[in-house]
Amino acid sequence: MCETSHCLIKSVLSVSHGRVVGVTDGDTIKVLVAGEQLLRIRLAFCDASEKKQAFGARAKRAMSELVFARDTELRTQAIDRPISLKISHSGSWL
Repeated sequence: MCETSHCLIKSVLSVSHGRVVGVTDGDTIKVLVAGEQLLRIRLAFCDASEKKQAFGARAKRAMSELVFARDTELRTQAIDRPISLKISHSGSWL
C-alpha cells in the first residue's frame, strides 16, 4: 500500500545492485548503481528524524555506521516522487 498521495507505482518494480556512497539522514541514502547512476533512496518502512529535528544527527550517524560504503541489493517498493525510490533492503545490514 502506498503511504503518500504522490505515489505512482504500488508494487515491487525491480531489483538492482549498487554501493552506498552517501547518507542524507536516518532514512535516506545515496546509492551508485550500474552505469554510474546515482540514486536517492528513501528506505521503505523506515521513519527517522530529519537532520534538523531532535536526534537527526544521531539518526544519520547510526545509518552511516550501518550502510556507508557497503554493497547492497535494492528492491523497489514504490516511486513517490520523480527523484526518490522507496526500497526495502534484503541484505545483512538492516
